[in-house]
This record gives sequence, structure tokens and C-alpha cells, in this order.
Amino acid sequence: MGVLLGVKSGAPSTLLAAFVLSICFFSTEAFMKETNITMEPPRPVEGGKVYLIPHDLSPVPVICRWFRGERNENNTIVIFYFYPHPYIWNASAFTGREIMKSNCSLEIVDLNYNDTANYTVLIEGPMGSRIGTVELVIEAPLPVEPGSPRPEIFSPRNTSRPETLPPADTTSTS
Repeated sequence: MGVLLGVKSGAPSTLLAAFVLSICFFSTEAFMKETNITMEPPRPVEGGKVYLIPHDLSPVPVICRWFRGERNENNTIVIFYFYPHPYIWNASAFTGREIMKSNCSLEIVDLNYNDTANYTVLIEGPMGSRIGTVELVIEAPLPVEPGSPRPEIFSPRNTSRPETLPPADTTSTS
């Protein structure tokens, strides 16, 4: 028992319990702020790669989690722990083709139709949480005609011009 306003009571422990419960209440989804996610390229194709980039990371995140499909433990792809030391944990839905970046963005390479899903990021920090969801739909690559430019697959490092395929052999051997 403690002393509160000169009266012996269990009030300090009650106040502490109320404080802890209020923290839990304020950290629930009802008080999460939404964040937008940019998808680059906006229409990813099979065999390519995509970057899912969340916005508004302020204040500095402590934990960043990505989910494929419904947000639950079985659908967790990867978790980035920023504190006390940066650490990336590949979770149960990790396929080996996802790369977590230090800005909470997620790169997925060698895309296939099974990657089509809603992707959700949950960013947790000292001042609250942010959540964002984006729908990823993998499209079939465009057919390439011989002699035409190849479609470019997005890469921030790809600054060269697209290659061209050699012309088709039009001679027939009859």
C-alpha cells in the first residue's frame, strides 16, 4: 500500500495499472496512423522486381514489419529491428526473394503470380504506430517481337538504354 493525499491506500498500484492499460489502449489499431506505400514500378511484371516504399517514417521507427495477405504471425515476411542494434529477422512467410531495406522498404525479386496479394507494413516507434497496405498484382510480361526494343524492368541502377533483339531470320530452308 502507498500513501496518496495523506491516506494509506492501494491507489499507487491502481494508478500504475491504469497507466499501463492506457498505454496498451493507445497503441491499438484504433490509434494507428495510416501511411501511404509507393510501388515502383507501378505495374510489376512476372520475372521482374518491385519496391514497396512506405512514407512518413517520422519519428524514427523501432520496428518495421511486412506481411503478405492478412496481418497475422503466419503471414509475416520480415521484421527489421532498429533498436538497440539493427537486426533483420526473416519470418515464416519469407520466400528468400524479399529484401528489407533500412528505410522500411521491401524489395521483392524474381516476381511470379503467387506474389499477387495485399502487402501491409506496420511501423512501430516511440510515438506510436503507422500502418499501410498496398495491393500487388503481377502482370504477364509483354511479348517481345524480334527486332523491337526489350521492355525495361525497373531498376534504380538501370540507366542504360534498352537493348534490341537481333532481327528475325526471314530466310527459309525449303
